[in-house]
Amino acid sequence: MSVSISPYYGRARGEANKRILLVSMPLADPLLPNLAIEQLAEIARSEGIECDVLYGTLHLGPRVPLGFIHSMMGPAIFAPAYHDVDEIDLLEEVAKEIALMEETDRRRSIDVDDLVLRLLDYECEARLCIERCAAAIKLGIYDIVGFSIGFDSQKLASALLAKHLKRLEAPPWVVFGGTGCDGPMADAVLEAFPEVDCVVNGEATETFCRLIQWLRDPSQTHKPTGVAMRSDQADPSFGESPPAPPIEHVPDPDYTAFIEQRRNSLYNRQGLTLFFETSRGCWWGRKQHCTFCGIKTVRDPWRTTDSREALRRIETMYAEYAPDLLYCVDAILDFKHMKDLLPALAERRRIRGNGPALFYELKSNLKRSDVALLAQAGVVRAQPGIENFSNHVLRQMRKGVRGLDQVAVLKWCAAYGIDLIYGYLSGIPEETPADVWQAVKVIPHLHHLQPPVGVNVMGLHRFSPYQVDPDRYGLKDIRPFELQRLMFRMPDSVLKRLC
Repeated sequence: MSVSISPYYGRARGEANKRILLVSMPLADPLLPNLAIEQLAEIARSEGIECDVLYGTLHLGPRVPLGFIHSMMGPAIFAPAYHDVDEIDLLEEVAKEIALMEETDRRRSIDVDDLVLRLLDYECEARLCIERCAAAIKLGIYDIVGFSIGFDSQKLASALLAKHLKRLEAPPWVVFGGTGCDGPMADAVLEAFPEVDCVVNGEATETFCRLIQWLRDPSQTHKPTGVAMRSDQADPSFGESPPAPPIEHVPDPDYTAFIEQRRNSLYNRQGLTLFFETSRGCWWGRKQHCTFCGIKTVRDPWRTTDSREALRRIETMYAEYAPDLLYCVDAILDFKHMKDLLPALAERRRIRGNGPALFYELKSNLKRSDVALLAQAGVVRAQPGIENFSNHVLRQMRKGVRGLDQVAVLKWCAAYGIDLIYGYLSGIPEETPADVWQAVKVIPHLHHLQPPVGVNVMGLHRFSPYQVDPDRYGLKDIRPFELQRLMFRMPDSVLKRLC
């Protein structure tokens, strides 16, 4: 499997013309681009900074299935190489812990020996992935390499490649950033991974270019806010994130490099899905932050584009790339867009006879007319915030809907042919046995509607109300999973802030 990086601005010119490289490592879905690095790359290029992107996700072979990539045990396949320990010993411990968790949570037995063999197979793929990524990075060209960390599952793989880069004769600056490095995680990343030089805490759109300039010549400018340096760790405020910028300042992504690297990979046969963005934050969360939700930007000001700008972004990307699906990464559909953006998209489809296929995340209090409009506008897939069917549980979650509303959105989406992705969440602190039995009685009557992708026992997500104020909800003895201890191999004092 070969994936090359094509320099964006012609041929590299060596030491006199340094470039930066932005990397998206496993474990993240290889079929999807990384919107953050594409936006930052465009910001850098607009300032005359030469920038390339590398999708390490495309270097992890498809022998590692998507189900494993999205599982909690995924990072284990990079742990032996990062910690330089015997892979059989470590993965046996991981397999035993997974078996114990499955038996406890789902009353399902796991064949430990079979799981160890699969983990060893995937661990070989992980080592090959790092070798392929290292081979794709041209020596002597990049003085700064930034890693986008959206998930905990990307931290070990990114640190492992960073460790390789630091062994070079002229090692680059290594920068981590992304939602997986926000808040106290920024400080913990520096403590956990000595190969990381600095961490960007919060959004980087306003500070990214200043950070590059400061790293290259600190005498000419001040260090931007929201940047955590290893030398700053005595200062508890070193990682404070800067104010959130207007969404209109964020440029359109250029997916040329992703499409080229994907074409040259083993993932070149699947349909093309591309991301676009029209808002940040959550208008509902500003009113009532759902208790389980760990989206940090919910507490930030709600920022959205007007419908004309949203329409321009959609039509530009559709015309330029002709993707099979345009996926909106907004945490929630702006209801103002229901009034003007979606009617405009529906009218264009009516006149032209076609248009982009769209994905949105939705609040689940939609009426039949709302769902009909979504279908007319080209929305073919959606993620409504269903979570549960119990009125009591939904109230405790602060969802602002009833169980009947959840059933109604399933019904109308089925009627209008919109494919749904949603999860069923159980085990919140306030859930009662009566709530569980109510679901047991209701669900058999919904057999003709789309089921959830899974039933999830509540996890404690950083930045959620449950995690921010656990005493209020009776949550005690908060500690890392044993599986996290096995994979990251660091003190709980660091691990509790890292993940």
